Amino acid sequence: MNRAPLFFLLGFAFVAPPANRLIAKEPVKRSAEPARVQPPGNNGATGQTTRFEFKNVNFHVDESVVLEIASLQGELLPTVEGIPPTFDDRQSMLMQIDGGEAAMSMASFTNLLNRYVFHYPGAPLTNLRVSTLEGGRIRQEATLHKGVDVPTEMIGTLDALPDGRIRFHPESIKASGIPAKSLMEVTGLQVDKLVPGTGPRGVTIVGNDLIMDLERMLPPPRVRLRVTSVRVETNRVVQVFGPKTAGDVLKPLTPLDPKAANYMYFQGGTIRFKKLTMADADMQMIDAHPEDPFEFSLSHYYEQLVAGYSRTTPTGALINTVPDYRGSRGFSKLPDPDLRPAEPR
Repeated sequence: MNRAPLFFLLGFAFVAPPANRLIAKEPVKRSAEPARVQPPGNNGATGQTTRFEFKNVNFHVDESVVLEIASLQGELLPTVEGIPPTFDDRQSMLMQIDGGEAAMSMASFTNLLNRYVFHYPGAPLTNLRVSTLEGGRIRQEATLHKGVDVPTEMIGTLDALPDGRIRFHPESIKASGIPAKSLMEVTGLQVDKLVPGTGPRGVTIVGNDLIMDLERMLPPPRVRLRVTSVRVETNRVVQVFGPKTAGDVLKPLTPLDPKAANYMYFQGGTIRFKKLTMADADMQMIDAHPEDPFEFSLSHYYEQLVAGYSRTTPTGALINTVPDYRGSRGFSKLPDPDLRPAEPR
């Protein structure tokens, strides 16, 4: 399966903080996180945390961008006190990722950059193309607009910093096919004017490296994470995530159906979707077609639920069996199964 980085936004190669702090000699520390109204570990109505576990899930950002999650575990937290995480409001959720592995295909990554990251009037970069090379390297090609259109190319390697951010180290930088010695030669002194308000986007140029804070780059739902390693594979970049504090041991979850091959499981706290609010949550969404990854879309989750079927266990837990998200091809409603009483937990 062709996959590439879950959150790696190399397309920010020419986006940097204001010029007065453009170049640093040493890696800067991860900047302080914006204040959150709701502290970790408290889920408003119940005072509990909703823990989650995803396995073999292709999370559709839209029709052309897919985040491929091999495994993911963490906490689903509210962003506003007293209002539980709501599936219909991405802004209401904060995902604390404590461990797992995820990726994105280069096609999806290219679409992400062109359709979202640099999709606005006056964007400094257009026609972005990202690919992998032998030896664990990344190539980024784009058109840089600096009065005239300048074709650019960067080739380099990735590694994870101890604080959980990602470093891209360029080995080769070209503008109009001519080698350049540094990012400054390509971007110029007016780099701070390329994108207004670039500081909060989490990209810093340190010497000739790009330091990327993924927590600040991703669209909602918000994430809190620590990248522990990055590897480049055929047409993909894979990122491994670790707990927020090095050395922490993740507590395993026991999903309602532990034999399910592909699923999303939520346990504890309060979660809300449409008219249903589930306190002391215990819900598992299971892929009806386990032969391949679970195709899930947060934007169309309710359509998936409607096309599937659910059953309630004797303990009040909820098991939803849903079809894969197929985009414009729509959903095929699952036939009603011969339901048998669930095993008590």
